[in-house]
Amino acid sequence: MKKIQTLSAVMSTLILVLVSAPRGNSQTPDVTPQEPTNAYPPEMVQIYIENCVGDRPEEVRAFCTCTIEKIQETYTLNEFMQIGQDLQAGQPEPEEFRQIITSCVPNQVN
Repeated sequence: MKKIQTLSAVMSTLILVLVSAPRGNSQTPDVTPQEPTNAYPPEMVQIYIENCVGDRPEEVRAFCTCTIEKIQETYTLNEFMQIGQDLQAGQPEPEEFRQIITSCVPNQVN
């Protein structure tokens, strides 16, 4: 349970990074292997993954990629940004968001 709470805190931080990330035109390649339902700008996906992986082992990349792909399948960019703003205001993340995080934890992927 502690691992999931830690991952939830990491994800909350990542959303805050995205909320404040500049939105410009970038030549950054798309880092997601498939086109999700609500495709976010590639530069936002890259920022998310880079901040998620950070200085952790490269194996974390699979978790980070899983979460952003599932987030894009579930939330529009505006909804995702609203979650970030709500978290910034001290509100808890939605249960569905927490379930996305949990589903991407390697020991729990079915």
